[in-house]
Amino acid sequence: MFKVSHYTIEDFHDSSSDGYVAVATSDNTVKKYGIIKRFPFDATCQRSSAVVEEIATGKRFIFVKGSPEAVSAISTTTPPDLKHKTLSYSADGYYCIGFGVKELNPSIPIDFNSREQVENGVEFEGLALFKNELKPETKNMIEELYIADIDIRIITGDNALTAIHVCRELEMKMKNKVAIVDVDEHTGSTVFVSVDDVKKSDVVEWTSFDASNMDVVLAEYDLAIT
Repeated sequence: MFKVSHYTIEDFHDSSSDGYVAVATSDNTVKKYGIIKRFPFDATCQRSSAVVEEIATGKRFIFVKGSPEAVSAISTTTPPDLKHKTLSYSADGYYCIGFGVKELNPSIPIDFNSREQVENGVEFEGLALFKNELKPETKNMIEELYIADIDIRIITGDNALTAIHVCRELEMKMKNKVAIVDVDEHTGSTVFVSVDDVKKSDVVEWTSFDASNMDVVLAEYDLAIT
């Protein structure tokens, strides 16, 4: 990420460097940002953040990164198509990281020890897309497991759509159709959607998944359970 942004970062073991725990410098050294405080990644809130000062001007900013859903939850506004874009990129095998930023008003006090105060109310800036290429030996290893008659299941903390893309790259034994099974955040009911529908349509329509249609769905799809 730093290579693409053309910045380098130097960490300090204490705050002796003008109170900064680290300093990020652009490749042409025109801009420098001192990191005053960091909140490390937290699996519960799915994001990390930093309080940053532009050294030349003294302006302070909050930068937040994390899952698109987590950053969206603390943003003042988000693009209306964010969820669909995230799903579409994930279905193409990308890992999506959301970014948010806000400039601090020096006249408004803020408790830098309060993560909620620091992170809340950022402006959603966009997504960064990452892709981890498969190791050359991975496909052969999967094939050897199949030859040994070992049933393979994938358990991952990655987005289910990204995981399905990887499975297809590895030519794992799956049905042509794969569906994601999830819980509707509004109703709490179990729902499913075809992975191919996510990629083809601008509007993702989830369908109820219960005892009334379970046998039909299982006959047509392999499932990725979230």
